[in-house]
Amino acid sequence: VGCGEEEVELKTVRLGLLEPLSGEYAQQGNWERLGVEYARTVRQDAIIAGERRVVELVEKDTESSITGTVKMARELCEEDVSLVLGTYGSTECNVAAPIFLEKGLSAIGITCDFPTVTLNNPNYYRVCYLDSFQAKLLADYAYEYGARVAYCLAQSDREYDRNMCDYFLTEFQALGGTVITTVTTILYNTYTTNLNNFADYLYGAVNNKADVLFSPIPVKKGAQLIGECRASQVRFFLVGDDSWDTAAIADASAGGYIHVACASVFSEKRNDESAAFARGFRDWLESDPRRIEANGGSSDINPASALAYDAYMVAIDALEAA
Repeated sequence: VGCGEEEVELKTVRLGLLEPLSGEYAQQGNWERLGVEYARTVRQDAIIAGERRVVELVEKDTESSITGTVKMARELCEEDVSLVLGTYGSTECNVAAPIFLEKGLSAIGITCDFPTVTLNNPNYYRVCYLDSFQAKLLADYAYEYGARVAYCLAQSDREYDRNMCDYFLTEFQALGGTVITTVTTILYNTYTTNLNNFADYLYGAVNNKADVLFSPIPVKKGAQLIGECRASQVRFFLVGDDSWDTAAIADASAGGYIHVACASVFSEKRNDESAAFARGFRDWLESDPRRIEANGGSSDINPASALAYDAYMVAIDALEAA
């Protein structure tokens, strides 16, 4: 009688989180990280072979570079993790995949929508759709909206942009639409990263009587494009990809007559589960100013965070099932 309780040492299961938390893609990486970290507060344990284990996250920063991805992927392989989540960027996933495969590790991508990520890598999975699926839906939407002449614009150094334009124009033409190009060797128009303004491209779209401008370009450039369209008072509408589902694009589009549409992987109003996630995640963000800062300065929910939440839950289910 009177003896103290025996201390029980809890066993853990480690999940690797590989993300660009600094550098050019830090915001995208932080959106994914926040979704995973919130998911861990909802589901902290995994029951593996009948034994409760506490989930531990091991985070690595790729610094938004290929070399950083390689280095951090190798470090994760030495951290005794059972599964890896991430990374942002399909090219980076393709680089990390063989490193994980050599160590017998599987990974679950969150927003990596290149087909090659899962096609070429037997150890990589994903919770997002493919570029081809997204582009088809956007082309269908533009055509149903009434557009018959499309102008496609890509950033020349981004394979993603070029692939999306290829998929879009193939579907749009199959529906009966026309795609305008001012370049003879490719079927869409490109600009270089250091472009100052889009005046020449807007002129090309207007001059060819385009109904829709499809441009799956980075958010910062997308906001610039929208601003120039508003200032020029052009009459076609703009369609972007799912990365445009951000406050920056909404702010650039607000207060004007211009019609801007984009794809999205998440809606708070889709069902009760989505609404419950949104309430819980927003409350969690607002409980710590550092989380708000990492989220881009607001409590707006980026779809990448919702996908990251799903990826974590899939990871725990997979570990328990295995």
